[in-house]
Amino acid sequence: MRIVDISAMVGPWPFNKLEFSTAAQLVDQMEHLGIDIAYAYSSYAVRVNPIDGNYLLADQLKGFEDRIKPCWVVLPTWDIECERPLEQELKKYGVQMVRMMPKDHSYPVDPWVCGDLYAMLERNKIPVLFNGTDVSPAQIHAICSAFPELVVINTQCDYNQNRSLYKLLELHPNFYLEIATYYIYHGVEDIAKKFGAERMLFGSRMPFQEGAAALGMLMLADLTQAQREKILAGNIEKILKGGSVV
Repeated sequence: MRIVDISAMVGPWPFNKLEFSTAAQLVDQMEHLGIDIAYAYSSYAVRVNPIDGNYLLADQLKGFEDRIKPCWVVLPTWDIECERPLEQELKKYGVQMVRMMPKDHSYPVDPWVCGDLYAMLERNKIPVLFNGTDVSPAQIHAICSAFPELVVINTQCDYNQNRSLYKLLELHPNFYLEIATYYIYHGVEDIAKKFGAERMLFGSRMPFQEGAAALGMLMLADLTQAQREKILAGNIEKILKGGSVV
């Protein structure tokens, strides 16, 4: 069974003692868990500088490019702050997925600030990940409404967000849930029943949490094998090929 992890990180973290921090150690964990591919961002892109951290990521992943793919942390002001245009650099470095960290980098995610960035990502069919702790449901609604072809992925989501989460899933076919922290009794099964397994993506959130946690939850969920395979890899692989999964 193929497994693609869309939510991993490499590099040290100043506030938490992590079980590991290097690409080699991440691959060791992937081998242990049977994960084929991981999309990882660099801690330096979050805690030091997004632009420099993304370029450093290429060095961090050297020798592991077949197993770990880059997920850049991007800014709405990239083209102002950097001489190298973001659209050009994403293509140059083969970046297929990006994250936005508005709380860490001090900007609102509303379209009036980030609209040009969203339009570029939408045009290039590059999904964007947001932590559910960083953005409000209203902001996600505004983004998904203004850019209906942009794939928006919610990470670090828990049961406190369910009532708005379900409405977002109902309203926006371009909105997806990454399940690493979605620890709700029969929560995955309920989303699969109400909205389809196509709306969920597998992420481990390593090294902040044990990769087996989300994987075990999914493997033990009351799902069909076909549903499980979609969440583990099929959905994201179809998205990255430029196709809708719904």
